Amino acid sequence: MSVELERQFRRCVISRDDFEEACAYLDYYQLDAHHDLVLRALLSSAVISYARPFSSNRSGPQALASNKLPIEVEGILSADQLALHKKILDCRFKGIAHSDSDVNPAHRVPRRDSAVMAWSIPFNLMAQGIDVQKFRELAGRLAYQCFVQQEKINKELPGLAEGAPRVPVPLATGVTRISISLSEFQDRKGLPKDTR
Repeated sequence: MSVELERQFRRCVISRDDFEEACAYLDYYQLDAHHDLVLRALLSSAVISYARPFSSNRSGPQALASNKLPIEVEGILSADQLALHKKILDCRFKGIAHSDSDVNPAHRVPRRDSAVMAWSIPFNLMAQGIDVQKFRELAGRLAYQCFVQQEKINKELPGLAEGAPRVPVPLATGVTRISISLSEFQDRKGLPKDTR
């Protein structure tokens, strides 16, 4: 059981990073000083980062993290937020990661001569009516929920699970984030434990 909890914990950490990455793209998007191509790239990147926790990742006994986020969004999002969530995932799966024909219509124009003629409407994320501010709030809310879930799982886990790999903190390979729940450093009266 603790191995699966460790995997869920790791997925929450990874997913929180994904949601925070989406927030960073959306914050930059809202500066409004960019060319249309840059805005599309920022919004596409935000959609991709946001959707990662809800797509299948590596699974099986060798996977160090569970393949999906262990959070049921239906229980924590309002109806409007859930509709936006589904719209974002739909854009990612149909128009960004794949080129489904229902969002990228293309047709041949029949001709009597040998010329080739066609018309198409490429998927345009900017035309999907995504409210960027509400998207940013949604991504921020789910990043917070990942931390809440991490805290919950962490309370169920023993120290270091037996047989779990001892993973060194990668100090020189990039950004290292350490999450700490401040409640761990307070006693029941709300005072730090070392000041009792």
